[in-house]
Amino acid sequence: MQSAGSREQRVLAQPKLPWFPLEEAFEDGEPNLFSLLRWNFRLVENLYGRDDELNKILKWARSPSRSPSARLITGPGGFGKTRLVATATDILKGEGWSAGFLDSASDLEATNVGLEGFFLAVDYPEEQPERTTALLKKLSELTTAPYRIRVVFVSRRPFAEWEPQAAMLQGRFGRQELAALAPLSVPQCISLAQEAVYNLRKYMEVGTLNLRVAENWFSSAASNRIPLYATAAVVHALVSPAEAFGIGGAELLNQLALRERQRVRKISEAIGFGSEGLERLLALAVVADGLNEQTVSELISKGVCRKQPNSDAVFAVAQTPWWKAGRLIRLEPDLLAAAFFDQVLFGSAFPSGRSELPDWLFVTLRERAETLVGRLERLFYDLDSTRSQQGAHPLEDCLNRMIANEPSRAATFAAVAETDVPFWAAGFAAVIGSELANAAEDPQVKATYLSHTSVHLSRIGRNDDSLRFAEEAVELRRLMTPSHSAVAKRRLVWSLVPYVNALSRVKRFQEAVAPAMEAVALCRTLSEIDSEAFAPLLAGTLNSLVSILSHTEQDQASLDAAQEAVLIQRTLAARDPQNYTTDLATCVSNLSNQLSKLGRHHEALDAAQQAVDINRALAGERPAAFTPVLAASLNNLSGELAEVGRLEDAIAAAREAVSIQRGLARVKAEAFLPLLGNSLMTLSIALFRAGHADEAITSAKEGVSIFRALVGSWGDIFVEQLAASLLHLRDYSSSAGKVKEAAGAQGELEMLVQRFNLSG
Repeated sequence: MQSAGSREQRVLAQPKLPWFPLEEAFEDGEPNLFSLLRWNFRLVENLYGRDDELNKILKWARSPSRSPSARLITGPGGFGKTRLVATATDILKGEGWSAGFLDSASDLEATNVGLEGFFLAVDYPEEQPERTTALLKKLSELTTAPYRIRVVFVSRRPFAEWEPQAAMLQGRFGRQELAALAPLSVPQCISLAQEAVYNLRKYMEVGTLNLRVAENWFSSAASNRIPLYATAAVVHALVSPAEAFGIGGAELLNQLALRERQRVRKISEAIGFGSEGLERLLALAVVADGLNEQTVSELISKGVCRKQPNSDAVFAVAQTPWWKAGRLIRLEPDLLAAAFFDQVLFGSAFPSGRSELPDWLFVTLRERAETLVGRLERLFYDLDSTRSQQGAHPLEDCLNRMIANEPSRAATFAAVAETDVPFWAAGFAAVIGSELANAAEDPQVKATYLSHTSVHLSRIGRNDDSLRFAEEAVELRRLMTPSHSAVAKRRLVWSLVPYVNALSRVKRFQEAVAPAMEAVALCRTLSEIDSEAFAPLLAGTLNSLVSILSHTEQDQASLDAAQEAVLIQRTLAARDPQNYTTDLATCVSNLSNQLSKLGRHHEALDAAQQAVDINRALAGERPAAFTPVLAASLNNLSGELAEVGRLEDAIAAAREAVSIQRGLARVKAEAFLPLLGNSLMTLSIALFRAGHADEAITSAKEGVSIFRALVGSWGDIFVEQLAASLLHLRDYSSSAGKVKEAAGAQGELEMLVQRFNLSG
């Protein structure tokens, strides 16, 4: 980065702030809905409901410090993260800053810096990991600068997932998100609606809005007040007045996507691609980061266009509004793009996708395979928001078939198998890891992929297969460990840990004792060589051993391991609280559980309270990351309070856990509904012991309902929780004299035992 004074020496670039005139969102008198709803066309020029967040960004940027720093803005799709940062950028540009977004071709060494400083925004940094890491490394090297340097990352991922990268800035990344956005208020939505109508009237004939009906719609659900949904509802009300404010958010986006498809199909016919050719290319561009010329050409040759074009196909695509800078663009905004993608490739005629789709996906995804997980994570989240169907999206199966159709393709996506992927991608990662393990000639490489695959299989409940892969990895590692080198020992530990976990999941706890103790012994040796590097690994293996010994009734030995893990983590947390305090809370919780099992409930209560105190402090600093952990520790605390007879305190702790998890489940149901179910059952136990039988039954019924739905969606992953909750409901109902309800719970429990071959 160069100072303003060196401009005469070289031509320097400015970061980009790509605002577009609203009139360009209209083509041949029709609105392009994707453009109309994008942040940089500013259908609504005012930024509603974001004053506090905007001021935080500006206050941080304007601070006089010459120490370069970075911050994180987080939130789900549609909440206006990018628009918020763009508004701050615009203000700073007006004050004399060089400010804008990181362009894909930017050279940070040739960037013009304004007199006031340099403000850089990076959108979706998780999808460009190499550039993001390089940028953070550059900032870490610049402890001071002759001007203010501020970098803001705009991401869907919470602060906790950025901590490893943030650590290299040693505190200059902040301790939590600078802004985590919430829905707007109803009055703010009404103001937004009025401005949108005013601006649309400049370019098209539109009627008036019934503000009373609009207000009722905005009031009916918090999701309707997400800025994208609020704006989309206004646009839909004007282009389809008969349905104005009559449908929910997901259906709303689907209706707008359907309308846009009709426009795309007209253009597709006009350029000789038939009705479906162009929309398929645009849908495939959603799952990629756009499509380059070669990819478009190859997709056409593989039958994406049912009707083959008569002339140069790529030239024909390049004449459409969706071709920019040599690529077919990725449609935005993301949620509307996901609805378009789903309709085009998984519509009612082919709900599982056409037979050719796995091959089309390979052609589409191989260009930027190293960033595939980040892009797919975004798309799957959005698909979950825009689909009415429950359970896995058929795209998952298509990705698996993409590899199964031609196993050699797995090498293209090796990064997926080597990554700690989200739940939805675990099956895909397992397919890739399995193929790479089969193809590996080097036994070290083979063992690594076997271990990775074991972990991925465990995420989707394939526990027997997970154990098989983990066992083979350990056998290979043992054959390669005669040198007793630190590297060989570390690799063996990396394979032993998944093996121990896999044995635990199939309840072969006795067999897990020896490898768990071996992993601990190896970590002790490694820790003696380099305590700073291997103490965290030792604490982790001790935690695994705690659970194994507890299940084999070696309670005192389990307690000893738990106490040692706590001592190690206390030392680590004292030295580096930012990175190890959360692990300390986990170890303290485990210690509480072991003390409880030995009947030492007052000591267990003290440990449980410590865990809550630690997690409450962490949640205060970084709510998005640690509020879920706080709820889990409150759930544990409730159990211990009940054990010592403090039933009203137990009820209060459980109610707080339930309240937190209700809020979390409303945002991301698949992640937090199981935890909500567990807390409801803990609450029911405390209520029943305190003599509140009716409330206990109500709580238990809700828990049963949650686990019943989870079993319906995911099978036997949640069957034990459903069985336990039915057992509680039966006992509560029987005790309260509700014979019919008790019999119903017992009948369902018996069917569950028979269906899933449960013991006892």
